[in-house]
Amino acid sequence: MSSLVKILLHCDGADASTSFPDSSNYAHSLTTNVNSQVDTAQSKFGGAAYLGAANGDLLTMLDSEELNLAANDFTIDVWVRFSSLVLTVFFEQFLVLNRSISIYWNTDNTLHFAYSPDGTTSIDTGRSWTPSADTWYHIALVREGDTAQLFIDGVILGASYDLTGVTINNSSAPVSVFGSVNNANQYCLVGWADEFDFVNGEARWPVGSNFTPPTQAYTLTTPLSQMMMMGVS
Repeated sequence: MSSLVKILLHCDGADASTSFPDSSNYAHSLTTNVNSQVDTAQSKFGGAAYLGAANGDLLTMLDSEELNLAANDFTIDVWVRFSSLVLTVFFEQFLVLNRSISIYWNTDNTLHFAYSPDGTTSIDTGRSWTPSADTWYHIALVREGDTAQLFIDGVILGASYDLTGVTINNSSAPVSVFGSVNNANQYCLVGWADEFDFVNGEARWPVGSNFTPPTQAYTLTTPLSQMMMMGVS
């Protein structure tokens, strides 16, 4: 159901625009920091994408109850294209003593899912992934039941995460997309991103199987069960 899509960023618009409207039903307000902007030189869908060029370039928003993952199934996915391979946070709500989750790539060539069950403890394990610059990748983190899985281009990335009995902390910290407010606006994406999607309450794809990444921009008019079968939404 479209109500399960909590954040949806198409990253479309005029070149150099600093507006990134949330196309979900919740219409969250995202703040553009420093020089982050819409860029029409690259896109996966829609003729434009988010562009970040240096530390400080990221999107931020206030906490919202819609983002409380608890023990729910969920999906977070995005298309990214690095122009420089630096430590990069894709999504984070992870202030010290007020943690929820973080998804980031480290320069030791590991993609990480970090989470906290209590707001202070950090459980953080990476999976091996060596991306290349100037290549579009679909990154997905999916929780289904007691298991979470990272995917690259629809292919299972390493071992799954056992989340049996795990309730993820309901953080009240600010949310950051394509960078980290936890580290003074560091670890920002240097490159492009498109179609950022945050679903709370359903897994778009089963965690135990590879899938076909989306072939067009998401909409809110198709049930999630059909989205999964089509590889689109």
